[in-house]
Amino acid sequence: MELLQAETPRVRPERGGHVHGFGNTHYWLDPENARPITAAVLEGLARLASEDRTRFAARAGAGAGPMTGAC
Repeated sequence: MELLQAETPRVRPERGGHVHGFGNTHYWLDPENARPITAAVLEGLARLASEDRTRFAARAGAGAGPMTGAC
């Protein structure tokens, strides 16, 4: 597996130490986002290991189900 280089944002004092230099890092905290996040992860995994797509899909459904409609 080839690892990708990731940029690390630097904390700037004028921002009070709370940095969102690469988008909203709290996106995953909203239960409404469980389905789109899970779908994106499923598609990414399926591209890497297409032979396991069915297994990934089953696990994705089991994981996202409890998070949706709970709030």
